Amino acid sequence: MKFFELPSFAQTLLLGWTMLLFIGFVALSILSLVRQFKVGILSCLLSILLFASLFALNFSKKWNNDSPLPTPSWAVYLSNGLFSILWILGLIGYLSLDKNRLSARSPREAMDAFDVGICFYSQDGLPCLVNLKMNELSEKLTGFTLSDANAFYERLQKGDVLKENQPIRLGKEPIYLCEDKEAYAFLCFDVEGDKRGRKELLAHKVTELYHLSQGLKKQTEEREEWNRRLKEYGFQVENYIREKEILSAKMRVHDGFGKWILVTERKLLSPLSREEQLALIAQWEKGLSLIKTGQEEEEGDSLDEAESISKDLGVELLFHGDKPKNPDQRKLLFLALVTCLNNAVAHAHATRLDVDITSSPFGFSIQNNGDVPRKTIIEGGGLTALRKTVEKEGGRMEVTSQPSFRLTITWRE
Repeated sequence: MKFFELPSFAQTLLLGWTMLLFIGFVALSILSLVRQFKVGILSCLLSILLFASLFALNFSKKWNNDSPLPTPSWAVYLSNGLFSILWILGLIGYLSLDKNRLSARSPREAMDAFDVGICFYSQDGLPCLVNLKMNELSEKLTGFTLSDANAFYERLQKGDVLKENQPIRLGKEPIYLCEDKEAYAFLCFDVEGDKRGRKELLAHKVTELYHLSQGLKKQTEEREEWNRRLKEYGFQVENYIREKEILSAKMRVHDGFGKWILVTERKLLSPLSREEQLALIAQWEKGLSLIKTGQEEEEGDSLDEAESISKDLGVELLFHGDKPKNPDQRKLLFLALVTCLNNAVAHAHATRLDVDITSSPFGFSIQNNGDVPRKTIIEGGGLTALRKTVEKEGGRMEVTSQPSFRLTITWRE
């Protein structure tokens, strides 16, 4: 079938198709001549061929059977299809060429691709080149695009920004935390070698560095708090040790003097031989020497010594229950026994001490067979020092005077 034999709408469609291809190749040739000369020349030649084809189709449509160029319709379809494919390939080549080669727009496109705000401006603040990032930051911080770089930088130095943004540091190199929690540091300096005195303003993202500094600041504050607590704890420990040593010395003096006085009083009730007198004097000299030097008397087992002291005082010591094996518990029981022995002999004239011991939880009670107290017992030096020792160890101490004297101590759980 010839072209002029096609329906009228089909002829119009083919003519329009050819016209569009002609316009497309003309535009492609103009663009390509600037960037790639050979591709431009080829596009021009194809444009000429399309123009000739367009002329032939118009001529055939006008003259019908009398046309000297009886163009087959299949040839029109084939040529237009080929020209369409060539035009698409040419456009793809032009676009890829635009991306892979430098052009006048390449510096600006490269600056816009950076995640760093960049602005070159003259001495009067007029921007010469500003990338997208700097304009974005200007809108975030001031609400306007960058039109006066001097005024913008001055506002940054003074902290005159929108309240949604937090200034981290002001002055010559300001740092801001924006509303989106991104931190930026701004730096302004002269363009080196520029005779017109142009300047460059940069905005670097320092979000990660800011968060690291905040974390370091928090850790420093926590360490300072721990150091303060450690110092306070060390001071408390030092006071505790000092008080414990003072209390131990007081109890040692009280119990030692009480024991020696009672033993001396008891022995002086009957005549002493020369050897016994010398032994008693030697015991006093040894005790006074230990008190002066602050040393403790060498002791064996504390409970064995308590039994020895009770024997010297003429007091029978009876244990009911298993004696403790824990050294701290044995020492506490010894201190309580010495205090009760001194008080039982000096005030109650007792001859026997009964000690009831419980093991779970550990505790004990001490009572004597001496005179019943006539009034409520007021704790003095020995009992007061013993109570402080018990309470510092986390235990409890109770003293009752009716119906008879009883000292009860419960060890910490």
